[in-house]
Amino acid sequence: MKNRIFIISIVFILCFQTLQTSSLEITNHSYESNDLQMEITDFIVSINTSLVRYYLEKLVSFGPHPTGSENCTKVAEYIYNEFIEMNMDVYFDEWKYPLVEDKNIIATLNGVKEIQNGMYIICAHYDTWWNSSGANDDGSGVAVILSIAHVLSRYTFNNTIRFVLFSGHETGPLYTYGSFAYVKQAYQNNENILGVINIDAVGSTGDSGNALRLSKSTRPDQFSKITESIAERYYQQINIKIQITEFDNIALDHQSFIDYGYEAITYIQPNCLSAPCHCPEDNLDSIDFNFLTNVTKLTIAVVVTLAEKPIDLQVNIVEPKEGMIYFMEQPISETIGLNLRNLGIRGLTYLLGEITAKIRIETNEEIFYVYFYIDNQISIEGIKTKPPYDFLINKLSIKPFLSFGKHKLSIIVTTTSGKIAYDEMDIFII
Repeated sequence: MKNRIFIISIVFILCFQTLQTSSLEITNHSYESNDLQMEITDFIVSINTSLVRYYLEKLVSFGPHPTGSENCTKVAEYIYNEFIEMNMDVYFDEWKYPLVEDKNIIATLNGVKEIQNGMYIICAHYDTWWNSSGANDDGSGVAVILSIAHVLSRYTFNNTIRFVLFSGHETGPLYTYGSFAYVKQAYQNNENILGVINIDAVGSTGDSGNALRLSKSTRPDQFSKITESIAERYYQQINIKIQITEFDNIALDHQSFIDYGYEAITYIQPNCLSAPCHCPEDNLDSIDFNFLTNVTKLTIAVVVTLAEKPIDLQVNIVEPKEGMIYFMEQPISETIGLNLRNLGIRGLTYLLGEITAKIRIETNEEIFYVYFYIDNQISIEGIKTKPPYDFLINKLSIKPFLSFGKHKLSIIVTTTSGKIAYDEMDIFII
């Protein structure tokens, strides 16, 4: 356990150190022939209240647009056409569950230095509660994304940026249908999602002043430290303070990504229940446009930082696969396809008998150590210094012995130069 705490601490320190340069060069601009160097501050000042208000007022003008409604279809078409105007690759991604179906909107700004087609995702949900025009929940998040896409669509960055708008968030007792459908398909298609920022209800501070909550899981991530660092460095331009909270199995769309092993966080206003939500009063009168504009400035600064961030090391668990049932080394079936977020079993992998955990490492550097953990515990069998970097999961050979039930498999990779990468997944031992 002490080893793990030490290694994760290094992860956070290194993430913070990557932000210590004073400026950021953006290359390969799509609309100018001259190379142009722009600092983060230039992207921050490109966001203004008029731009954010324009998109939010248009979204609210459709009135309530719950999933599956005619208004929801109109909003989806509006968002789709806005991405078309930005000259982005965009498509509708249809999904279907028993008694509910709709579509997500996916727009992509392709990068020029992709590793295994890696991408960062910024997302929000565009559906609303049945009796609400959803100015705050989550018109505010959609307005943030459209505003950022409007600015960034004129540039090309090193890494790919994908803008995803979900429906199905406010549907039924289980919620987040659209995001779960998207993530499950993306995982099965082997899409290399480097990380996710979800924007949900950021239109009002309530009684929290200028605070913005960053909701994350208990797994290590790079986004919380990057967001904190940018908020502190550019405080005079952004005027936002970050509050970090850790939750697992929460009804926000970033949880769908976490359930499939991806790094993901949500930006959300603190004390969100103190502002109008899921009611007719969630309208433009409830919006603090100054705060919403500042959230958009913060988000574009974080997204640009990630879009230009070198990916020197990456590790992914490739076996066992998320959402599968295994007998010994063989996958025999997918798990139940329903969206069972409330039970905490979405994407869970079931293991009957022993199985070899396998990983994929992307780096040009020499590997120093690979550590395999079960429930934050490491054994001598879990320390690897040379390939193959495999780990036999056998509940009788690992001490302490693995009991029947849910466990967490974690992998940390270090290079000789000090780079660190992390991945994890939930497994259920039968």
